[in-house]
Amino acid sequence: MSVIINDSALAEVWKAIEAEVRRSEALHPNYPADTLRRTAITVEEALEALTEMAKRVQVLQQVALGVTRISAKDTYSMDHLKIELIQTAAMCVKHLRAINAEEERA
Repeated sequence: MSVIINDSALAEVWKAIEAEVRRSEALHPNYPADTLRRTAITVEEALEALTEMAKRVQVLQQVALGVTRISAKDTYSMDHLKIELIQTAAMCVKHLRAINAEEERA
């Protein structure tokens, strides 16, 4: 899929999403045909992103309360959050493409 995006930051995000779609298709070539299973996969990815966000919020709360300080490990959480969000976006793209293909066949 080729998309022209004039915003350089958004273009980088889209490249990462496209790469994740390709990686996912190579790892799991038999993407489910039914919407329920596709939705479950998409939701699972979104829950992983939400879990990373919750971890980050917990760390920020601890910092605000003076219980801990942000460390290199906590910074890594943001990188992992980005990965989870890209994976979620990729599953959304795959799911939408599958829905579009179903509609075209109908």
